[in-house]
Parts: sequence; structure tokens; C-alpha cells
Amino acid sequence: MRDARIVVSVVLAGLGLFPQLGAAQGTNILTIPDPPSLPSPPILSHLVFEQPAYVVAVLVVGALVSSLALNARGQPRRGLWIALGALVLALAIYLASRAVQTDRERVLANTADLVRATATGDSARVGELIFDAVRLLNVAEGEMDRALILSRVRDYFAPGGRYPIQEHAILELDAARVGPNTAVAQVKVRVTPVASGFPILSWWKINFQQDPSDTQWKVVSIQGLSANLPGIVR
Repeated sequence: MRDARIVVSVVLAGLGLFPQLGAAQGTNILTIPDPPSLPSPPILSHLVFEQPAYVVAVLVVGALVSSLALNARGQPRRGLWIALGALVLALAIYLASRAVQTDRERVLANTADLVRATATGDSARVGELIFDAVRLLNVAEGEMDRALILSRVRDYFAPGGRYPIQEHAILELDAARVGPNTAVAQVKVRVTPVASGFPILSWWKINFQQDPSDTQWKVVSIQGLSANLPGIVR
């Protein structure tokens, strides 16, 4: 029974695990409290670097419309130059979005990688993504440090481990910078343990700091927010 309680609390970067199917019966797996939304990203960097499709589409359509309109007015040369300018700008924005990865995108990518590494028991990769002083908070078994986190990931979730995960998925993911070298991510995940075959939903808050030694974004703390089963988060 103690092992069952421990594995429930060994949840890293949004992974909730409950190995006893009987405890899950009668639970509404579709209902889970959502946390408050994070601050929206800066609109300019978001549209240019993170989600350029809208701006590119507007510029391409604008190029076509302006060319047709000016051509109908007997100004084909002017329409051509305006269209070319809009298309060049659209291409520049697209190339910039491919070349530049914002800090928010890095945090999102690292969060997704942390979820994947935990679900597959890749403790080496988890270790690369977290600080030495990392803490796992607000889980049933109490606070966990780096050594305990890595031990649980390796012993429980790695191939041949005690509680392998059959399937996992990120259902929602958002991130925001909250300071010069700090950021926060919120992730909602679904995991299905092999032992029960029952899907578990949970929300997690992950705080990041930028490592001054290599400018990489690493996890400084993970906090359980909500889950659809008891015994996962406090």
C-alpha cells in the first residue's frame, strides 16, 4: 500500500500516476479544475516569431487584393510593386520565425520534453532539464528533491520499472516569462498506467530559470495544481 501511495506522488512535469484501478472507479475523469490563465505573450513577438501564419496570410491576401484593385484602376505597375513588397515582407517574417526561437518557445519545448522523459523513465534527460536545487511540491508524499525525483523516475517509469506508463499526452500547455530570467509553464496531461489502464488527468505548474552558465531554461520547481483522483496532489 505504501508503494501505491509513493508512486501517486512521484509525478514530474505533469505526470499523475495511480496504479490501483479500484480507487479510480466512479471518478469523473473528464472533470478537473483549471488554473488561472498565464499572462499573454507580447503580441509582436508572438505574431512574428511564434505564430506567423496569420500575419503571412494577411500579407499574401493583401498583396493579391491590392494588385487586382490597382490593376483595375489602370495602375498595374504600382499594384505590382505593392504586391511584391507585401510578399517580400511575408517571406521575411516566415524566415525569421524559422530562424528565431523565443524564450517562451524554449520553455514550452522543455516542458514537453520533461513530460516525455518522465513518462518513459528517461532519468538522464530529466536530470538535464532540472536544477540541482529543484523541488517537487504539493504532492501527496510531500516535498521531493532532485535525487528522489530522479530515483523515482528511473525505478518506476523506465522500461522494466515497477509502474510503467502505457500512454501519455499533453492536453494543454502554456508558458510566460515573468521576469528577466524566470518563466512559468502550466501543463495539463493525461497518463494511462499499464497496471490499471485508467486515464489520469492532472494540472502542473513548472517554474523555470535561465541557467547563467549556458543560458538554457531549466526547472527550479514543480507544483501539483489539480487532479481527477485523490492521492496525487494535496
